[in-house]
Amino acid sequence: MLRPVKFLWSLVVASWPIIVAHVHESLLRLRRYEFAEIISDLSSFSFRWIMRCVQLLVFAILLLSSASAIYGGFYYLIMPAKVLQRPLFFDYGVHSDFAQLSAESPYVSSNRVHLPIAQLELTTGENGRDQWHYADAVEVSETKSLPLTHLTKYDVVLDFEFAQTPVNEHIGMFMVRTQALGEGKTPLATSARPTFVRTSHWLVDLVAQFVWIVPTLTLGYDAALTQHRTLVVMNGFEERRVRAVEEIYVELSHPRVQIVSASVSILAQLSGLRYLMYHWFLTTAIVATLNIALVQVFWCFVLYLYITFPTLHGVDVIPTDDDQEQLLPDEPKEHDSADDMLDEDDDDGPQVYESELILPPTPKESVRQRRAPPTQVPVS
Repeated sequence: MLRPVKFLWSLVVASWPIIVAHVHESLLRLRRYEFAEIISDLSSFSFRWIMRCVQLLVFAILLLSSASAIYGGFYYLIMPAKVLQRPLFFDYGVHSDFAQLSAESPYVSSNRVHLPIAQLELTTGENGRDQWHYADAVEVSETKSLPLTHLTKYDVVLDFEFAQTPVNEHIGMFMVRTQALGEGKTPLATSARPTFVRTSHWLVDLVAQFVWIVPTLTLGYDAALTQHRTLVVMNGFEERRVRAVEEIYVELSHPRVQIVSASVSILAQLSGLRYLMYHWFLTTAIVATLNIALVQVFWCFVLYLYITFPTLHGVDVIPTDDDQEQLLPDEPKEHDSADDMLDEDDDDGPQVYESELILPPTPKESVRQRRAPPTQVPVS
């Protein structure tokens, strides 16, 4: 009795390592399979979400691009074109006398100190000469063209790009004097506006130079630090033919101001929505672009519903009360009496007389009628 038990026990003990190895291998395979399934699920889930994010990103880019294009077209349609936008070039003259002065001297326009000035003729047209003249010996036949419209109000705007250098920062506040000259250089309007170049922190300058060093090295872009200034020197100037503007004269009150570029713009005076779109360009552009994008999203959603909404083919639709009334035949009108009907018949056509046909009375069923005797045929 004990020998079979011992044999079975010895068999179990001998095969136990193999059983353990098989179980361990099965657990490892199960873990690898579960891990592979988890990775597969996560990869498919992440791939789907990445594709959705890419689709949303592409849709948002196309939406904002189209909205920006629509706003840009609307902006150029509603905004009046600039009547004049021309560059300004300042004449600094010779400053040898100023450099030899030991004491400070008032900065006035004289033979000793030459202040930077710019004179721009407007009679040469919108794309005319930029501050140059023909020599006296050259014969030129030119016709004056006045760019401004009679009895229209304009704003004269000066745009400066000042170099951010220690020289400009040391100058501090200086004046920009502007004159609108008429025929024979007669002053029509004069203005003076103060401006200066701000002193920036060294950390801001270092970061700005580090940011602009890439386009400077790769594209050859001039990344010198500048400060932009916009001065409305004249607002609401009314143009008239009897005193038409022919020249713009600009003068700086300091001879050492360093200017990178300058330009003058003459605009028709704006009001209402056009004023906001021009003077608050970034704010109005963002608000208008977002509103246009929302309208586009709404119509895209309506189009999506129209395309994907199932159509009803072969389905009986219960007609409404109005449809039933239209489908029913016209009922005859009720007449108050027979005379009304006769009157209507008389109106429609000639009068017709009716007669009653008198027939003999029908015999009763109980009365037997005689039949005619059959005809006898003689036999020959």
